[in-house]
Amino acid sequence: MISLAATLAMCPCFCRLCRAWRSAPEKTARPCWPCRSALSIDEEVAAPPPPPPPVFDEAAVAAATRGLYTYIAHMLPSRDVAEEEKEYEEASDAVIATFTLRQEQIGPLKQLVQAKAAEEGKTPPHCSTVVVAYALAWVCHVRARGHPSHKTAHFGFTASCRGRLTPPAPDSYFGNCILPCIAEAKVEDLVGPDGFVAAAQAVGRAVDEFKSSDVMRCMERWREKIPAVMAEGAVVTVAGSPRFKVYNVDFGWGRPKKVDLMTIRKSRAISLADSREEEGGVEIGVVLPKSEMDEFGNHFISGLESNIGCKFDC
Repeated sequence: MISLAATLAMCPCFCRLCRAWRSAPEKTARPCWPCRSALSIDEEVAAPPPPPPPVFDEAAVAAATRGLYTYIAHMLPSRDVAEEEKEYEEASDAVIATFTLRQEQIGPLKQLVQAKAAEEGKTPPHCSTVVVAYALAWVCHVRARGHPSHKTAHFGFTASCRGRLTPPAPDSYFGNCILPCIAEAKVEDLVGPDGFVAAAQAVGRAVDEFKSSDVMRCMERWREKIPAVMAEGAVVTVAGSPRFKVYNVDFGWGRPKKVDLMTIRKSRAISLADSREEEGGVEIGVVLPKSEMDEFGNHFISGLESNIGCKFDC
């Protein structure tokens, strides 16, 4: 049962939400009794203007994508839900775990990547919080899975192209407008002593390529390479983003204590979210068989120790 106090706490938000989504705006709106009681007011309050209606029509981006949307949709393998369930049941030892990168660890990791580029006389690649989180997770994943050293490993993530299309997608477009970025590196480089730096450089290059290239030309290059990448096997993908601020979500019961992205249970992707412990930190969600998860954890700890001299209790 929801208590009266909880109802009073939730009701103002609910009323504002309802008023905001009315199709026809009103000059004034009188809050319901719980709102007046909770807010200690009895006069009419001005209703906020409703947001512009969202655009759901895919035609808003179809012209700019030049048919690639349909091509990719047919190129990707179709989902067999029953088969996915069977595969997950067979991997009964699979476990999900969360690894946290603190802000005080992220800064030195960025500096390490930049210092290595300066040492080699190269222009530093794009190096953000997400890039170093991707790099560390990618290296730990490759080492835990034990891929053959002669293979090429790939790391796939998505980037928004709303403002990069010609013509650009409208601000009110509701659908996804993202394209894949794929970083690649030799497994032997990722498992070597400078594996983290190699991974960060590869991810940074993929970001720089996306930012400097025509979006559709970049996608046209990848549409022929993606099948080969998938066939290679050593592929890690990402779900989620720290920008979603999942720990700031409050439906009236308070902020969440723990957030897990359960879709990675089947996709075996790595998830990324903001940290529940501090601003600027990152949570990395991983699904692996128990033995490989132990290896991932060991490499995560040793990677922080060897790269930035940080003990795991720092």
